[in-house]
Amino acid sequence: MNQPALVALLAKEFRTQMRGSRPAVLLASYLALLLLALFWLYQTLVGQVQQGVPLIGPQIGQALFVGLTLAVQLLLVFLAPATTLNSISSEHERHTYDILLATPLSAAGMVLSKLLVGVAFVGLLIIAALPLYSIVVLFGGVAVGDLGRVVLTVIITAITGCTLGLACSVLTRQTYTATLLCYTVLVAVTAGTLFAANIWSALHGLAAAPSSYLVANPLSAVASALGQAQPPGIVTVNALRPATLLGLLTRGSLNLNVNELAPPFFRATWLLYSGVALSLIWVALHTVEAHQHRRFLRFSRSDAWLLGLLVLWAMLVWFTQAWWQAGL
Repeated sequence: MNQPALVALLAKEFRTQMRGSRPAVLLASYLALLLLALFWLYQTLVGQVQQGVPLIGPQIGQALFVGLTLAVQLLLVFLAPATTLNSISSEHERHTYDILLATPLSAAGMVLSKLLVGVAFVGLLIIAALPLYSIVVLFGGVAVGDLGRVVLTVIITAITGCTLGLACSVLTRQTYTATLLCYTVLVAVTAGTLFAANIWSALHGLAAAPSSYLVANPLSAVASALGQAQPPGIVTVNALRPATLLGLLTRGSLNLNVNELAPPFFRATWLLYSGVALSLIWVALHTVEAHQHRRFLRFSRSDAWLLGLLVLWAMLVWFTQAWWQAGL
């Protein structure tokens, strides 16, 4: 890989990504929506207290933690792919793709640089949201392990979203078509799996749907990670215990047993998303290299590296079965 060419392309992509008012407006809108969600949830909790519901500080902290994290995850699920959706298709539309392939930069360098720029901007969005969690810390009820588990789930989901946008951009070569394909997949994975779990639960007397229905759902995954927090003392349904809020996302039905933790299927989601991300990177990279060398069936060094990574991923899945299957 030509290092000077890679650095030059990374610098160009970063300048293009941050040029103009669009990134600032997007970041400001993102934070404004999170603040509105946090304010609305806090006002709801204040209303509960005024009605005589016995809420203690840790319970309020957990409720704010749940609401803020779900808002962050929901926004990033749809924003992360947008950072890479036009990364390759825009080169086709500007008729600069063939020129880019003619540079000393390898196909792997081009694909990875496009992906890194998208991941970097998503990382900026995640870091910008972290100060809002200081409000949660003021009330307590959230351990460092809870925060780390949730943040890791959000990061893995966001990176997978970036790879999805990149793969759609490479495969379709048109930004409009890539956007349509990407968000169709996102809606199917988020709304479709949740709808299927709700139907299963309704047909089985409102019993909890199998976790396999929801393991691919990004909202259900972060809800499962959130639901591992221990109840802060005696909890009631009206106290907005996370299990009450998250039951619909983790079980397909409302769970009135507020002291029961959500199934930890987020572990399986971590492994699933990491495998999907590697596969999507492979698809994008192989497609670009095939176009560069005019041979679709060509097996390159990059293919060998990614195949090796997928083999290591499969071995990791095999040897950690007891760990990730515990939540299914």
